[in-house]
Amino acid sequence: MGMRRAQGLFRDEEGLTTVSMAVSIFLALTLIFSAAQLYRVSSASSDIQEVADAAAMAAQIEVSRYMSIANGCDAMLFTMTLTSTIALGAGVVAACIPPAAAISERLIACGRKIANARDTAAARMADVLDALQQALPFIAAAKAAQIAQKNDMEGMASQYHAVTILMPLVGQPISVSSDQLDELTEMVEEKAPDIRAAAARAEELAQEANESKYEAYMADCGNNPNACLYERAAHLAEMPSAAANPYYSSVDAWSFKVALERSHAYYRSRYFSENAYLDSSLSVEERADSALRKHFYKQTYEDVMAANQSSGERCTFPKVFRNLDEMRETRLYTAELFPITQSEGATVMHAWDGCPAAAGAGEYGSVSQLEGGGYAVCSQCEFTAATFGNVASASTAVSSGYEHHYRIVREANERYNQAMDELEPTKAEVEGSVDEIFRGMGDVLSGGAGNKRIHADPPGSAGALALVVNVAQNAAATGFESSFIGTDATLGTRAAVAGASLQIDEDTPDTTVMDEVLDGLTRVIPGSDAATRTISELWTGFVRAWGGGQQAIMDTVQAGLDDVHTTTASGLGSWAADALTGLLEGLGLEPPELFMLRPVLVNTAQVARADTTELSAKYLQVKTAALSASSGSTDLFSGLTSSIRSALEGEGTAIDAVEISIPLGDTDIPLTLAIPPSVQEGARALVESALESVAQAAATATGGRSWQ
Repeated sequence: MGMRRAQGLFRDEEGLTTVSMAVSIFLALTLIFSAAQLYRVSSASSDIQEVADAAAMAAQIEVSRYMSIANGCDAMLFTMTLTSTIALGAGVVAACIPPAAAISERLIACGRKIANARDTAAARMADVLDALQQALPFIAAAKAAQIAQKNDMEGMASQYHAVTILMPLVGQPISVSSDQLDELTEMVEEKAPDIRAAAARAEELAQEANESKYEAYMADCGNNPNACLYERAAHLAEMPSAAANPYYSSVDAWSFKVALERSHAYYRSRYFSENAYLDSSLSVEERADSALRKHFYKQTYEDVMAANQSSGERCTFPKVFRNLDEMRETRLYTAELFPITQSEGATVMHAWDGCPAAAGAGEYGSVSQLEGGGYAVCSQCEFTAATFGNVASASTAVSSGYEHHYRIVREANERYNQAMDELEPTKAEVEGSVDEIFRGMGDVLSGGAGNKRIHADPPGSAGALALVVNVAQNAAATGFESSFIGTDATLGTRAAVAGASLQIDEDTPDTTVMDEVLDGLTRVIPGSDAATRTISELWTGFVRAWGGGQQAIMDTVQAGLDDVHTTTASGLGSWAADALTGLLEGLGLEPPELFMLRPVLVNTAQVARADTTELSAKYLQVKTAALSASSGSTDLFSGLTSSIRSALEGEGTAIDAVEISIPLGDTDIPLTLAIPPSVQEGARALVESALESVAQAAATATGGRSWQ
C-alpha cells in the first residue's frame, strides 16, 4: 500500500513522469537556443554578402558619375556646335537684311568665337576625361573600401575589407574627331560681305520696284473715287461690270496685269462704240474727229490685246501716242487709211471716206505720205498730220482723260520692269551664295550636330566586382551568451563576392551638367547688344530644349530669328529665314538623351563575361573551380588579388576639373563642369591595405564561400 503511494509521486496512469518532463523541457530549450545561435551565426556570416553588394554598387556609382560628366561634356559640345552653326546661319540671314548688316557681322563673329571655344573645350574635355579614366579604378576601389569600413560594427565585432575591380580596368581613350565647322565659318566670313552688298542693292531695286508698283496701283484703281483708270473706265466706257472693270482695295493683291486687262476691255469698248462719224447730223469737223478716234482706238485695242496674251506675272504696256512725234513711231503713221482725191489740179487727203469732199476717191494714203508734201488741205474736214497726231493729246494731258492715267501706269511699269530686270539676277546671286552656305551647314549638322562629339567607354562600363572579407575573429556567442550552448567557438574569416553594372533610368533625366551650362549663360549682362542677345537666347534655348527633340530645337531657332526682323522689300530676308528653318527641319536634329545611370546587382559571371581582359578570364576560372569544389577552398581570392594588384600597378590618381571660358559677344562666361573631387591623399594606401587584407584572409579562410 505504501509502495503504491510512493510510485504515484513519480508517475500517473498516463505514463508521464516528472523527471522525463524536466529532461524534455531541457532538451527543447537547448535546441531552441542552439537554433537561435545557428541563426545568429548564419546572419553574422551572411552580413558580408550585403557588404559586398554595397561595395560593388558603390564602385558603379563612381562609374555612373563619370558617365554623367562625359555625357554632359558631349551634350555641351552638341549645344556649342549647334549654337555656333545657327549663329553663322542667322548671320547669313541678317546679311540678307540691309538694316541688320551690323548684326550680321556680330552674329558671324560670335559664331566664330563659339566655334573656337568649342574646339578648345573639346580638347580640354578629352584630356580631363582621359585623366579621370585613369583615376576611376582607384576612385571606385577607395569608395568601396570606405563603404566596407563603414559597415564595421562593434556589437558584431566585424572588420570588413573590400577590393573592388572595374571591368574593364582600362577604358577606351577619349578622342574627339574634327568636323567641317571651321571650313563653314571660313566660307561664311568670305561670302558674307558680298552677300550684304548684293542684298543692299537688291533692297534698293526692290524698293524702286515697289514704289513704281504702288504708283501704278494708285493710277489704276487706288485713287478711287477720284479719277483713275477704274473710275474713268466706268464713266467713259460705261463699264460697271466687276469682271471687266475690277476694283482692288490693296496693292498687295493688285498686279500690273489688272491694269492691262482693264485697258484691253476699255479700248475694245471704245472702239466698238465709236460711231459718231456716221452721224450726219454732226458737223464735218466732229465727224472727222470721230473717224480719227476710231483708228486710234482700233490700233490701241489691238496693241493692248496682243500685250495681254502673256501668261507671265510681268507684262509690258504698249505706248499710246499723244502727239505727232509719238504717232510717227506707230504703224498708224505708215498705214494707208485716208482717201485721196484730185480737186482743181490739187491732190487732197481726207480724214475719212465720209468727208463730203472725199467722194470718188480712188486711192488711199498715209500720214507719212501726207507729211512728205504735195497734198492740199481739204476745205471740208481740214485733215492734217497734226490733226491725227493730237487725237489723244487732250485726254492724255488732263486727269479727266483715260490716257492720262494709262500713261502713268505704263511709265511706272517700265520703271518696275527695269528694276526687276536687275533685281532678279541680284537676288539669284544672293540666293546661290546662301544656298551654298546652308549646304555646308547641313554637312556640319548631319550626323548629330557634327562629328566633334564625346563617346565614353570608361573602366567599369562592363560592371564591377567586389571581393570582401571579414577578418574579425570574434566568439560565436558574442552578443548572445547562453548556458545552453558552448562559448569557446570562434567565427572565422568570412568572404563574399558581388557584381554590379549600370542600368539606364529612363524616368530620371541627368541634366546636371546642362544645368551648370545654363547657370553660366544666365550671367550674361541684360543690356548686351542685339547679336549677343540672339546668341544668348539660342544657346539657353538649346540647353533648355534638351530632351525636347526636333520641335524644341526648331522653336528655339524660330525664337532667335524673331529677334532679327526678316521682312524686306526684296523678300531675301524671309526667304533666307525660311531656307534655314527648312534645312534644320530636313535634317531632323534630335539631341542625345541624357539619362541617369543607376547601379544594379547582377551575377558576377555576367560582369566577367562582358569583359575580355586577362583579369576577367582569371575570375571566371576561379569561380568555376569554387562552384565545382565539394568543399571550401582556402585559396579562393589569392589568385584574383595578385591579378588585381598587377592590373592596378602604376595607375595614377591625379584629376583636375574642366574649366573653360565661353565667349558670348563681348562677355566671357567661365564654366567649371561638375567633376567629383580628386581622390584624397592616402587613397592608394587604402586600396593597398584592402588588397593585403583580402589576400591574407584568403590564405587562412576555411569553409564555404558565398558567391553572388
